[in-house]
Amino acid sequence: MLPDINLLPKKPQRNSANLLSILLTLLGLMGGLAYIYYQASAIENEIADLTRIKTEIETEIARVEAELDVMRSTYSAREIQENIEVVLNQTLSTTQVMEAVKSHLPPGSAITTYAYEAGVTLTFGVAVDESRDVGSFVESLSTENWVRQARVESVRLDSGSRKLLGRAIIALEREALFTREEGEERP
Repeated sequence: MLPDINLLPKKPQRNSANLLSILLTLLGLMGGLAYIYYQASAIENEIADLTRIKTEIETEIARVEAELDVMRSTYSAREIQENIEVVLNQTLSTTQVMEAVKSHLPPGSAITTYAYEAGVTLTFGVAVDESRDVGSFVESLSTENWVRQARVESVRLDSGSRKLLGRAIIALEREALFTREEGEERP
């Protein structure tokens, strides 16, 4: 029998686990670098957007300041005070308007609701005994110089009170409301 003698140096076996861990580490590093690059580019885009927005806001501020300077130079304090006085003199007295409207109500009737809309329209709800009372109320109001147009919108029976409920819409003539003649109260 012949002995098996190997005089070549023995090579260690390659460990595939070491190679696999090295490859996974490199792959993880590459993935991490790609994620960092993506985040950096997203932040750069956000900075660019914010810079653009800041520039737009600064431009708008400059435009508004320029308009404000023009307005400041256009209106003097005296003109502003005169405008304030005009506005204060043109306040609509609800009490006076309500008293004028109530004076046109037929006997036994009452105002149930009212609304003042957009400075030019009054809407009234009235409770009356007969349907013709709503019409006479609106017709009577139409004679006032501060009423541009008056109309009946609806009439219905209230089952609880057994009264007729009418709804009237009155378009106001604002200029007539605010003009005062000597010795005459405005409505």
